[in-house]
Amino acid sequence: MLSRRENTGETVSQGKASPSRLLSLWPVLVLSILYLLSPVISGGETYNLVIAGILIVCSSLAGLMFNSRLRKIARYAFIVGLVIGVAGVSPPLYFAAVQGLVSPVELALSIACIILTIIAVFKRSSGLF
Repeated sequence: MLSRRENTGETVSQGKASPSRLLSLWPVLVLSILYLLSPVISGGETYNLVIAGILIVCSSLAGLMFNSRLRKIARYAFIVGLVIGVAGVSPPLYFAAVQGLVSPVELALSIACIILTIIAVFKRSSGLF
């Protein structure tokens, strides 16, 4: 059974990540950096976002470097990281919209993370894994 890349005629890299592929990861890397720095930015205990940032960056790099079996695992880790991240940044949006009880820094962090998540999902479909 042929993989998706072999089916379309693309060449499959054997463990080498080209600089152009690394540059295409900018939204994923910025998103994971925001998640990793979220306890400092928001001044709170957002450890679930730190875990999401670690999952996203490690799975993205593993998806570029390793074979197809590990790419499948990295794909699922990437999706889990995105879900944890969206679940972590959604409460400030809710409290800002419904009750108006959130700081502007947390609101800006939430909006930036949601936008970068949307960009990362569309960039992932262009061949991250």
